[in-house]
Amino acid sequence: PGSAESAADPSANTAEDSQPENQTPNQKGGDGKRSSPGAQSDSEPPQKKSKAPPEKELEPFDPVKIGLSANFSMTSYCETRARRCKVSTTAIDSTLRAVQNSQTDPSKEDGSQGLSMDVTILGSGARFPGLAMLQTQEIVYPVVEDPYLLGSVACTALLSNMYAVGVCEVDNILMKLSVSQYMEDKDRDIVMPLLVKGFRDVARKAKTRITGGETVINPWCMIGGVATAVCTPAEYMVPDQCCVGDVLVLTKPLGTQIAVNAHQWLKNPSMWQKVKMLITEDDVKKAYSRAVSVMRRLNVCAARLMHKYRAHAATSIAGFGLLGHAMALARCQKNEVSFVIHNLPVIAKMAAVAKSKSQMFPLSQGLVSELSGGLLICLPREQAAAFCKEIEAIEGTQAWIIGIVEKGERMARIIDKPRVIEVPFKDKEGELW
Repeated sequence: PGSAESAADPSANTAEDSQPENQTPNQKGGDGKRSSPGAQSDSEPPQKKSKAPPEKELEPFDPVKIGLSANFSMTSYCETRARRCKVSTTAIDSTLRAVQNSQTDPSKEDGSQGLSMDVTILGSGARFPGLAMLQTQEIVYPVVEDPYLLGSVACTALLSNMYAVGVCEVDNILMKLSVSQYMEDKDRDIVMPLLVKGFRDVARKAKTRITGGETVINPWCMIGGVATAVCTPAEYMVPDQCCVGDVLVLTKPLGTQIAVNAHQWLKNPSMWQKVKMLITEDDVKKAYSRAVSVMRRLNVCAARLMHKYRAHAATSIAGFGLLGHAMALARCQKNEVSFVIHNLPVIAKMAAVAKSKSQMFPLSQGLVSELSGGLLICLPREQAAAFCKEIEAIEGTQAWIIGIVEKGERMARIIDKPRVIEVPFKDKEGELW
């Protein structure tokens, strides 16, 4: 990725970063026009991709191959991660009370700046009629050992917030990068360029660009950014239209954080001893590969289909877990509705691990953190099955109907004994899914 200095500095851009790859007149640029995400005809059949080779397990990360010491550990550069690094929603509500008003309450008539949303939506007003600016941000701590993978997961997680409101084309990203003060200079000059390269490669895949950012010294290593899109009303969806009778669809399986932790336990004899009767080492490695596959998959296909199938709302599943994000989405609704979740699709074998470590992983309560998870989408009941069928035809991966919308007080809950769906249901030799 060029010199270590330029690659480690997000503001040191090259000419190729200033223009997304494979640009067409219907994307940014050209005549300045772009097609609406929902422009595809409802009667048009799903467009299948040419069959890609099946995904296989990841090769184990070897720090020596990239010039690091054999005992180098990326995850050692932060003390807490996943749910432990998230401030509780109760504490957030208390902190934000001083700035909350009718404009920041999504359930109010003028609540377009709702603090519970995945993005901030700034209406056009008189200055730029017919346009709105949408912004979101995300920060990721080291959860995997491979710095390139970490960078790619961080960018995917950032973009998922935009996809949750139906935005399919992001105009700009500013990168935030924190270099650990405890990392030796020689390690930094290897790790930071790989972090940036992983982040940048996903941005290019999403046909957006990184135009600047900030790099700081901090005890922890972190990477993330701020994404911006300027949209017409047809290009985004305010997530506040759920109705009684709608259903809830999830586009990726749960269990990413469980799989990542279980993989780390392979190098921790005391932790591995407690679970090795439930799961084999090969099962853990496969679950980890599946988790990485999930975390790196862009939610852009789901975002496009949200327009076609007239989704009423959506949110990205991340650090607060399925229930936490479902509750935040329920609070955004104009109608007096609540969500009831019956099904939990989970990466195969991870439900058993969660059950053995129920205090660490309260999976059945919906409180296990996810990283770069799927979209939780509220769809009209008559559209949900077709949505799931088409996303599988296009991506080769499933989506699941996991719950319903009923009359209520803008809350969300998971039933006492939810059905756990193992994903995949059956292992295929040499394939992940």
